[in-house]
Amino acid sequence: MEHGFRDCPFVDEVWNLLNIKWDIVMGEKLLQDWLQGLFIMSSKVTCRQIACAIWFIWGERNKWVHDRSFASPKQIVHKISQYLQELNEIEKKLPVAPVGFER
Repeated sequence: MEHGFRDCPFVDEVWNLLNIKWDIVMGEKLLQDWLQGLFIMSSKVTCRQIACAIWFIWGERNKWVHDRSFASPKQIVHKISQYLQELNEIEKKLPVAPVGFER
């Protein structure tokens, strides 16, 4: 799983375009530990970006495997950015305070 979400050069380009980086030691961890480390050291905005990126990377991988549909790293990052912008607009319209904690 590490390859599909972190180590693959294609996916590495997605992370680079999103400007999400980690050190060498973190890059050698198992997927769960790597993700946990990313979330711990990141802001709320970046955590949202990471979660969305994981979701889109998985979705685009499935489109490639099942439909032979290809999206470039730039196209994936564009989709992520659009989705996050939509979420932010929805959040502005919500009448109640969000549940949880702030970083």
